[in-house]
Formats: sequence, structure tokens, C-alpha cells
Amino acid sequence: MDENIYRLISLTGFFLVAFIAWATGSRQKINVKTIMGSVVLAWVLGVLTFWVSWSRSALQWGNDVLVAILTASQKGALFLFGPLALGPGQTMPDGSASIGFILAFQVFPSVIFFSAAISGLYYLGIMQAVVRFFARIFYRLLALSGAESLSAAAN
Repeated sequence: MDENIYRLISLTGFFLVAFIAWATGSRQKINVKTIMGSVVLAWVLGVLTFWVSWSRSALQWGNDVLVAILTASQKGALFLFGPLALGPGQTMPDGSASIGFILAFQVFPSVIFFSAAISGLYYLGIMQAVVRFFARIFYRLLALSGAESLSAAAN
């Protein structure tokens, strides 16, 4: 299919979801600043992501950093658990093969690694600054409290 069809489908879905929320909710309780701010924010993020080359490069760099961290986590799991940490169809350099997908040895090490990294960032005070920064942005743009923003981001 043509690429423009997918764009039209996405645009239609964007407005359809907004219409359904408007039609089924209590219209008196709608905060117009939150709705308009979130629509503008979604469009700005879309433009930055797809049409601005430097932001695309920054996102690619962030992706590369996260992939490197995930690869390090997988290497650590391989060191610790051996072939149990291999995904289905993978083999180790010595020829030992995977026995299939095992959640405890293939997914949990990455979750524990990420959790430890975030805990370290909280200990250093970096995550508090990040949360405070985004809470201020969302308060000014969307009239949301910091707790509402954090709860929505966590979900």
C-alpha cells in the first residue's frame, strides 16, 4: 500500500479517538487547556520526530545508547546463566544451543538491570530533577499536576 494511506489512517484514528472521548464523556468537566495542549504537543512531537533531522539524530543516538545498555545486560545474563539466557534459535560461540524461551533467564535480567539503573539515578538525585522538569512542562502546557503527569507516564 501507498505510504500516504497509512498517514491518512493515523490521522483519522487521531481524530476518531478524540471524538469518541468527547462523545462519551462529561463535556462540562473537560479542561480545554489540557485537550488543546495535548493536541498541540502531539503535533509538535510528530513534527520534531519525522521532519526535523537533528531531532531524529538525537532520538537515534538515544536508541543506540539504550540498545548498548540492553546488550550489556544480555551479555551479563549470558555470563551468569550460560545457554539458559539464549533466545530460541541462538547458539553460544562454543556451540551450545538455547533450550527455548525462559522468562526468568532472558527477560528478568534486563528488568533488574533497568530497575537498578533507575534506582541509582534516584539515589544521585537525577530522576527527581527529570520528574520535576517534566512536571513543570506539563503543568504549564496541559494544566496537569506533577502527580497526574507521573501517573500517566508510568501507565
